[in-house]
Amino acid sequence: MLHTMKHITALAALLLALSANLFAGTNEELFNQANDLYKSGNYPQSIELYNQILDAGYESATLYYNLGNAEFRNGSLGRAILNYERAYRLSPNDNDIVNNLEFARSKTTDNINEMPSFFLSEWANSIVGLFSVNGWAVTCIILMLIVCGVWAFFFIAKSYSAKKTSFFAALTLTVVLAVAFISLCASNNRANNHNEAIIMLPAVSVKTSPDYDAADKFLLHEGTKVEVEDAISEWTKIKLSDGNTGWTENSNLETI
Repeated sequence: MLHTMKHITALAALLLALSANLFAGTNEELFNQANDLYKSGNYPQSIELYNQILDAGYESATLYYNLGNAEFRNGSLGRAILNYERAYRLSPNDNDIVNNLEFARSKTTDNINEMPSFFLSEWANSIVGLFSVNGWAVTCIILMLIVCGVWAFFFIAKSYSAKKTSFFAALTLTVVLAVAFISLCASNNRANNHNEAIIMLPAVSVKTSPDYDAADKFLLHEGTKVEVEDAISEWTKIKLSDGNTGWTENSNLETI
């Protein structure tokens, strides 16, 4: 019975590997087709194929970036910014993504002044943005191996000078590892944060309360980024970077 189970497990693993390879191959083929359609100027069809890959459960910074480019060329500013933002979360150091996102943002109508942030917060955000989630994960693993090695050397070292040097080196590297781990957690939270959204319609009225009869508070336009604070039925409470808040219908925006 045990041998049978081993064979079944091995067969299941083989089938899983084959299906994964087939899945990857199909996505790669669709991705190449979408790229060719984009190059030929057929943006609607390239968008359709990129979305097919996303619907199949695969995502990457490159995929979102290419989809953002296609949406921008197709005249969908809101969807372009949405996908650039998603690409940026996965690869915050990619210059092409950063530049295209900034360029798309410059095309939006709303000019909202951001509230000044504390310099330590900006400093922390700049550190977290140095690497993607995967980048920080690899950094943590490498640092952990180095820290373990240096601490091991400290315990086996015979001379006082070697022990002293290795101790301070291990202590310093442990602190660096702690910072890297905190950055990994922050980067992961940022990548999985669904509290930000993009306005999708050309013009959206933001109301004082979640009610169709409520007074209009201000107007927002396609591509503007907002923070999601609350949701009631078909209404979402949003907050702008300048601190203003209000309510709008769920259909008017899409979370990043």
